[in-house]
Amino acid sequence: MSSPSLSPLSGLGCFDHTSEEPKYVIPKVEWMTAIQNRAEMKTWAIAFGRNAKLHLSEKAIPDKETRIAAWSAALYTGALKGKFHKMTHNLDKLEDKGFEGPELFKKTKSEYRKEQAIETQEEKEKFRALERREDEELIDASNRMDGQILSCKKAGYVPPNPRRRRSLRTS
Repeated sequence: MSSPSLSPLSGLGCFDHTSEEPKYVIPKVEWMTAIQNRAEMKTWAIAFGRNAKLHLSEKAIPDKETRIAAWSAALYTGALKGKFHKMTHNLDKLEDKGFEGPELFKKTKSEYRKEQAIETQEEKEKFRALERREDEELIDASNRMDGQILSCKKAGYVPPNPRRRRSLRTS
């Protein structure tokens, strides 16, 4: 018995091959890393948005109340599969404020973008502080060396002249 051969398109994504329109299955994303990694968040948002256009549109679900419930269910399912409890809490708060359907998704996405911008800014500030600290350490080391040379000069030490060294090397 031979094993079934893999299709050359098998690595391109998970598609549901039925007689209906093919739908793209949203990849499982760990939401904690998605906040830290913009690319994963964008990938998730694009996949969710495309899937929503196909399956949560007015054409797919004509009844408005059912469509709004489907949006909420899809967002909660995405948050639960990603084991991201903060997102479910945020969805609850946004629904209490009156957001529903596509607006709920847009607002959630914009809030996470703001959080990513804040985290990125904090990382930049940490990096700049580290650079400043390293620069200060170099300046301090240079000042200590200058102080040592001055104290040695007082004791009678004469440091070699750098111009003289260059002339010896070139000849």
